[in-house]
Amino acid sequence: MDLVREWSTLLANAPKKVIGLGAWLLAMAALFAALERWRPLRRQRFWRENMAQDIGLYFLGGLLPAFFTVAAAGAIAWGIGSLVPADVHATIGAAPAWLRLAVVVVLGDTAYYWAHRWSHELPWLWRFHSVHHTPTSLDWLVNTRAPTSSTWSSCAPSPYCRSSPWARAAAT
Repeated sequence: MDLVREWSTLLANAPKKVIGLGAWLLAMAALFAALERWRPLRRQRFWRENMAQDIGLYFLGGLLPAFFTVAAAGAIAWGIGSLVPADVHATIGAAPAWLRLAVVVVLGDTAYYWAHRWSHELPWLWRFHSVHHTPTSLDWLVNTRAPTSSTWSSCAPSPYCRSSPWARAAAT
């Protein structure tokens, strides 16, 4: 099964991904610590309340969305592959790369907008999304407080990107 193979690959690459995320976190911590000491908007301690939680969310946000995206993209590709006529696939595949990219950007932004809006309006989604709105202080790391569950919308147009194995599966 393709999903199991994709998840196995993601798991095999997880240690390297963790090292990369850790290196990036250390680099950004050094940069922003220096900038916040040099030109602070308001003085605050570098290690603040809930920072460990934000670091944990940073690593989860760097690892988990790929698993959701692979599963969602596979389901979307299967749905498009079975519901959309082959002529439509051929027409889209024949379109210039710049046009396909523009369509993917518009579809992706639209999907993200609605997913974010629904995460505020639907109580069962708000329970996941509300963590994004709970910081007690703001600094460079607080943006990692994004819920990993909201990333499902980013894969909506992916079957027409030609860059993922799911896109190739949808085209056959």
